[in-house]
Amino acid sequence: MSDGKFDALFFPTMSCPASVIHGKKGSSYVCDASDEYAPSYIASSTDFPEISVTGGIAIGNVPVGVSFLGRANDDAKLLGFAYAFEAARSKTQ
Repeated sequence: MSDGKFDALFFPTMSCPASVIHGKKGSSYVCDASDEYAPSYIASSTDFPEISVTGGIAIGNVPVGVSFLGRANDDAKLLGFAYAFEAARSKTQ
């Protein structure tokens, strides 16, 4: 992140949308990812802070999460990014 001069990375929290009923995937649910939770492993494997917030609503009326990943000890900065994102998103609804 230092080489690219990034303050944080922004990405979907999961590779696929959540199922309508947690843990139960109906016949219409499609996820081509080998591991739908793979993006959430970034923080735990790097020991960098991450925060997830609601990014919107997907088809099927299920929430979609987005994550901000920062550098070590940038927790306060990530909270600021998440707060600004949610404030901007609430203005568009």
